[in-house]
Amino acid sequence: MNIDDLQIVVLEDLKDHWDDPDVRALYADLMKMKFDGYGSVYGSNVISSDKADFFGTHLMVCQKGLRLKPLFGYKSVTLDKCREFHLKFPALSLVGNDGHYECLNELNEIIDKAENRGERVSFDYSWAQTPDIKKIRSKEMTELFRDLVMTLVIHHHQDYGIEHMITCGVVKVKTDIFFERLGLNKISAYSKFSQKDLNEEMVHIFHNNRYSDYAYKVAEKYHFLWKNRLTLSKKQTLTAVREAA
Repeated sequence: MNIDDLQIVVLEDLKDHWDDPDVRALYADLMKMKFDGYGSVYGSNVISSDKADFFGTHLMVCQKGLRLKPLFGYKSVTLDKCREFHLKFPALSLVGNDGHYECLNELNEIIDKAENRGERVSFDYSWAQTPDIKKIRSKEMTELFRDLVMTLVIHHHQDYGIEHMITCGVVKVKTDIFFERLGLNKISAYSKFSQKDLNEEMVHIFHNNRYSDYAYKVAEKYHFLWKNRLTLSKKQTLTAVREAA
């Protein structure tokens, strides 16, 4: 597999595409990847899905072919979208249920300050990759996917006008270290807690409104992939794209 085999896909507002069989199939493949990915790391009773699947934004790196195959993906949902669809902002739910009250206070303060400045906030979560990537055991492939995650995060937030990112990094799989390299900061001295729905794995919650210089360089390097992304929105469906091709 090389970079020419990869396609970035952005799927917005899944509920608006439910009549499109190709989009439903893509979402099913994405969830199968997450079932396999989370199951292999945390246990088969861990399922990364919620109401935001249907109105948030799914960002994926897929392998090209007759049918796009998700290799990596995550979900991003903004505070304003959560309010529109009457869902408590997942970051607040997570820290409120599992975290320290001081961390929750810090998180609320970050959100309040952003809103007072008219800035948007997202929670980016449900990070997963197919276990097949681990089987390759190639340093180059590992670094490529790490760089592509940085590319997705930065260009998504820049192009969609989302100034603030909140996310969780899992100590076991070292995503906490990855997010620090991306330029995120732990929310407080109480950022570390045991996440119940990951079978009590230890996590850190992060926030930032700017990324590391290294991450910006990586995003620029792979901007061509983002520029050639396939965006599935209310204006464009996967079936229509296939017919046009």
